Amino acid sequence: MASAIRLPESLRRTLTIYGDVNRLTQPLGIDDRSTIAVVLVDAEGKVAWSGKGGFDPILTAELAQAL
Repeated sequence: MASAIRLPESLRRTLTIYGDVNRLTQPLGIDDRSTIAVVLVDAEGKVAWSGKGGFDPILTAELAQAL
């Protein structure tokens, strides 16, 4: 999959998983894998903020505040 992503900027922000995707998505609370998920994790590994879907100004503001 990584070789199929031709744009360097997209490749930098894409996580490719070879294996059981549920081992990542379930602990992060990602219940819909048909859309984009953004997860901000703190230094202790706790989810500090999460959002899903395409660009949304409200979610962007929430993420900026969380950062």
